[in-house]
Amino acid sequence: MIKRDELSDPTSRLNRASEDEPVFVLRGADICAPDTILFWILSRLTAGWNQEDDNQVKEAQVIAADMVKYRAMRKS
Repeated sequence: MIKRDELSDPTSRLNRASEDEPVFVLRGADICAPDTILFWILSRLTAGWNQEDDNQVKEAQVIAADMVKYRAMRKS
């Protein structure tokens, strides 16, 4: 998700976090971010917390792909 969209959407995962809940943000400029997201997906699937067709998993896959595209665009 794009930062401005995440912050402006009251139902976003970030905005649904409790005021005192720790969160961790991965940026598209971080070379490790897409692989970290893919590892998170694998971990969720292996643990049985998600299924491959869950919206949360699909969204994470799109974000990882968008991060790869973003980095490639910045190199141009």
